Amino acid sequence: MIQQASQTFLSRSGAELFSSSFFKQEKNHNYHFVFLHGALDHHSFHHRFFHSILEKYPQSIVSGYDYPGHGRSGGARAHIDSFETYLDDLKFYLELISQTDSYKKLILVGYSMGGLIALDYVQRFSQYIDGMILVNPCLKLGSSSFGGFLEKAKLKNLGLLSKFKISTFSDGSELTNDDEILKEIQNDKLRCHHISYGMLQQLVSKSQQVRKTNIEKSLPILFLISGADTVVEPRVNKIYAQGLKRESVSIKWYEHSKHNLLNEVNREFVYDEINEWVSGSFK
Repeated sequence: MIQQASQTFLSRSGAELFSSSFFKQEKNHNYHFVFLHGALDHHSFHHRFFHSILEKYPQSIVSGYDYPGHGRSGGARAHIDSFETYLDDLKFYLELISQTDSYKKLILVGYSMGGLIALDYVQRFSQYIDGMILVNPCLKLGSSSFGGFLEKAKLKNLGLLSKFKISTFSDGSELTNDDEILKEIQNDKLRCHHISYGMLQQLVSKSQQVRKTNIEKSLPILFLISGADTVVEPRVNKIYAQGLKRESVSIKWYEHSKHNLLNEVNREFVYDEINEWVSGSFK
């Protein structure tokens, strides 16, 4: 039976962040999967993926937390003054779980903006991480996110106006082909439907920086890329992954899948490929 434990910790921004851990046994875990959710999202929505991991690897733990202004965490909704806050929170969280949980391997799983945060971390630090799964990381915003316009706009800091809220104009249909999950997204009270100008500025700036930077540390990395993704640019992700030129880097391409790959109609197949990669990478 899968158990859940929740707690809060303090963000660099001063907000209280909500975190959860999912497990079948309380101690002596082979793997700890740390999940980083996307922008406007929250980690609890991805419970199907968490459960699939624990069914395959019952001696594991899956954990995650909501960023400032997201989900059940405190802070101004969908706003951040600096992307460094996300990085500092991840550093603190990894240090926290390294002190409180016993495990053999830690695998960072980053979805969308969570993938951007994961890449930013691994490009700059080497502590704690043994492997990484990147699900449609936000290396460049796509057409449904006005990516082309935003790349050219050269967004500037507008001071107090950075907290000005911009509607995403999204009904969730760009995220999944699964009608039932689409309804869940549309009815999700924890999901943000606006983004602040400041957060958008930080997201665009960080994505430009990260995609121009290599990863020095050699570790197993799995890129999962949706060919029908319009939230981020799938071909930019593929080019970046191929540019790493390492045997330890694996790329899986899903031609007809949309952005929220872990909640797509073919998710069971995706879960199986993740399990196969984990089993092959950490023998």
